[in-house]
Amino acid sequence: MKRISKLMLAAVASVALAAPAFAWDFSASGTATGTYNNTSTQASSATGVKASTIASKVSSAGSSLTLASSHTDGAKTASLTYVLDWDGDMDETWTLSGSNKVGAWTASGEVSYSMGYPGCSNHSYAYAINAVNEDNETVGNSDNGTVETHHHGVTDCGAGRTADDTSAITLTDGTMTIILGDASHLSGQNVSTSGAAAGALTMDAHDEDVGVGAFVGGFHGVSVGYKISDTMSVTGAYQKSS
Repeated sequence: MKRISKLMLAAVASVALAAPAFAWDFSASGTATGTYNNTSTQASSATGVKASTIASKVSSAGSSLTLASSHTDGAKTASLTYVLDWDGDMDETWTLSGSNKVGAWTASGEVSYSMGYPGCSNHSYAYAINAVNEDNETVGNSDNGTVETHHHGVTDCGAGRTADDTSAITLTDGTMTIILGDASHLSGQNVSTSGAAAGALTMDAHDEDVGVGAFVGGFHGVSVGYKISDTMSVTGAYQKSS
């Protein structure tokens, strides 16, 4: 019996040591606001205007709801975020990110999906009804008729949900940073065209096919950045989109 008790105690201890590795931290956030706006005019003896209240309004608004969960296991981290927002339509966004550090290098990645709910619309059509005689012929010299509008049921619910199945992997040691995938690899450029206000045609608003200088938008490619000092760094990128 003593040996069995020792085995049971050892099993409980091993479970207790392993359990924290599966721990996840959860959080929920959101804000609610209420405002009161009162617009009034002051009395003026010169014009004879009396003090009065022009408008008085109370309004409220709620922000997006965010549910987040994170987990850390040594040098490995992972986080899952769910955001629900209403701004004319319902928006759902799932984001999963993670990182792992080996030696001086840290690798990280993220994938995000936005699941929108497109609204539906009713199809309608209208036509004019003109006055007719007993032979069902349009009566001449009559008015332009009466317009009738008819509605069908829900016929258009948009194109459905869409999402970009792209991501990027980042590898850095604090001095050198390598990014592979779909990302904004370059933060800025030092080449630009003349402004339109000077009478010249500017190409900065166009894409990488005709734009002057480096393309700073998001694209598939690979980039290598190097930190020279606290105030200076250099980055080179190669775009290779399919």
